[in-house]
Amino acid sequence: MSSASISDTARRPDDPAVVHTLATLSRNAPATLAAVATFSLVTYLALKGGGFDPVVSREVGMVAWFAVAVAGLFGLLGALRPSRPALIAVLLLTAFAAKIALGLEDTDSAQRTVSELVRVLTYLGVLVAAIAAGPRVELRVVAGAIAAAIGLVALLAVLSRLHPGWFPANDTAAQLPTTRNRLNYPINYWNGLAALVALGMPLLLHFGAAASRPALRIASSVALPVGVFAIYLTFSRGGVLAALVAIGVLLALHTNRLALVVQLIPAAAASAILIVATEQRQALADGLGNPAANAQGNEVLALLLVVLVASAFAAAALGLAARHGIGPRLRLDSVKRRRLAVASFAVAVVAALALGAPGQLRDSWQEFKRPLDTGLGAERFDSVSGSGRYQYWSTALDAAANNPWQGLGAGTFEFEWAENGSLPGSVRDAHSFYFEAAAELGYPGMLIALALLIGPVVLATLVALRCPRDHRAIAAAAIAAMSAFAFSAAIDWVWEIPVLPVCFFLLAAVGWSRRDRTAVASSAARRSGPLARYLIVAAALGAFAVIAIPYSATTALRDSQHAAEVDGDLARAYSRAGDAEDLQPYSALSPMQKALVLEAAGEYPDAVIEAQQAVNDEPRNWASWLVLSRMRAAAGQVGPAIAAFRQARSLNPRSIEFVSSTERERAIDQGIAG
Repeated sequence: MSSASISDTARRPDDPAVVHTLATLSRNAPATLAAVATFSLVTYLALKGGGFDPVVSREVGMVAWFAVAVAGLFGLLGALRPSRPALIAVLLLTAFAAKIALGLEDTDSAQRTVSELVRVLTYLGVLVAAIAAGPRVELRVVAGAIAAAIGLVALLAVLSRLHPGWFPANDTAAQLPTTRNRLNYPINYWNGLAALVALGMPLLLHFGAAASRPALRIASSVALPVGVFAIYLTFSRGGVLAALVAIGVLLALHTNRLALVVQLIPAAAASAILIVATEQRQALADGLGNPAANAQGNEVLALLLVVLVASAFAAAALGLAARHGIGPRLRLDSVKRRRLAVASFAVAVVAALALGAPGQLRDSWQEFKRPLDTGLGAERFDSVSGSGRYQYWSTALDAAANNPWQGLGAGTFEFEWAENGSLPGSVRDAHSFYFEAAAELGYPGMLIALALLIGPVVLATLVALRCPRDHRAIAAAAIAAMSAFAFSAAIDWVWEIPVLPVCFFLLAAVGWSRRDRTAVASSAARRSGPLARYLIVAAALGAFAVIAIPYSATTALRDSQHAAEVDGDLARAYSRAGDAEDLQPYSALSPMQKALVLEAAGEYPDAVIEAQQAVNDEPRNWASWLVLSRMRAAAGQVGPAIAAFRQARSLNPRSIEFVSSTERERAIDQGIAG
């Protein structure tokens, strides 16, 4: 095209070709932006340790609420008519936040309870921002972006084991040497990584079987065996179960089960090749990181490339066969499908009874209750021990029974376990979102928690069953992914790894049926009235402030710790700890940091005063009592030092710190006398 014709086109905006191009860009822009934003958010959180660092997650929450406030201020929110799963998620998240806030009056730690409130507000901010930003965004766009992000994370995780020199040092393995063979990068927790990949499995399986674009089918099919291999390398039994739950839900709801089964066969074969090859290379399987492991990693890396190329060819072949109508077909009417389902269920029940399933279930339950050593490698898959979960859950339910309406206070289960748990060792979480909610928020909190994760899944399923056939398939994949997270939250503390609940709420945020999308899209043309917009802006700014205050306090505390431990600047360290205390006067962390700084400066009497304040803020925190005992001893306060030590011991009687408590008391006394 000549420069003249270009100029002519530029001067003729009413040209049909130009109008068509602009209309296409305008129509696709929301979907493109939503896909990029979703992919970027999930990938960012995953690569930042899953977003577990409160600074990272709170930054996300502040950005989300700030975006909502700006959109409301400039009238960009439309009428904000969310889909029904999104609406119930918003209402239940709000109710959960309110239940946490109500517990501030009677909690064992105001700082920890506020941290949990901030966590929920962060998730709520992401959900509301997603609803506000995507009135015309379809479910397949968000699901595809999440699938792509999780596929990338799974690939990076596998590569971190095969070629660790490309990645940062494994700090988790350094802190917990017995877990070095369990793949944890980049989430820093093996079960969390497995749960994230399990969430992505039904999405990848759906796009690998049903995507209209060949490139998307091939990419999804290639990512499937990588995801299975990543879950295997975590040695996470919970991750395997979550993946099975997800695939089971997908097969139950999907409109083309045969295509899914056909897609699973080459993925299973490719995964089996990689797993067997790894099992034959012990240094690699054990995550030793020595020259032998590096050499074996290079061998498996080469095999991985071959397997992925083969998977790509298989996906291309299956795609061509499907396009030309080649391959098996199975078409059954609704009556025949119901009969087949009933017959399959009956056969499964008879087979289970014949194989002695009731007795095996009873034996498995007894084994689950025993906190046995399940091993460190693939032998874990042969055990059904709960690894202490039965004991954690029992303690949580006992706490709920003792305080059924109010609970202990959000974020304080650690204190209950230290004092009344039945196993040695420190545990921060009950390893179940639902049981921990019961302990910390009472039975009402547990009911809200159950409804929060199960309600959107059930409602989305009811909506999907009434959807047209073409939309029901992607809805089934999204429901299966959400089900995987709801299951994982029942057996582990994945609620506190933001990348997982963020995926859940992003899937809940979009329209689940054509009717939903039509209603929401049409409402976007209407603008909310000034009063509604101002209320939204006020709520968003309020939530932003609630998140920003603890965020600033945490930043100040970290500055204080860096100044004391790295720079040796005790004056600045004390000043920054004071800044944190000004922001959160109810927090035990700030006075304890001031006490440690004063202790380092040799100002023991003043350190005792600050440590006492920390104890007052968290009276059930045994660690604070132990530090207070040490500082009182240094200040020459014999009796109070021993009393604080005994209080610490009573709050955590199983700790190794108190194995020889009599000798410790004598040592304190003798040290002071000397």
